[in-house]
Amino acid sequence: MFDFPYIIEILTPLIESKNPLTQNMESFAEKYRRIYEHGFGVSIPDNPMGRLRHGALEAIQFSRLPVSLSFKL
Repeated sequence: MFDFPYIIEILTPLIESKNPLTQNMESFAEKYRRIYEHGFGVSIPDNPMGRLRHGALEAIQFSRLPVSLSFKL
């Protein structure tokens, strides 16, 4: 179904965080880029454990990260 050797789950930054938003987004972007550059799939859950987080599309757009949709039906 997917063409990735691994699919790695990462979390977007919490909305209510003690750190500045830009610092949190930079940390997220660094993790995302490492996964992307190694050719792995990225899974970004929506609001895990009921803790409010920034949306995946919001975080990707804010950090100007590359996106590649690769799956087979």
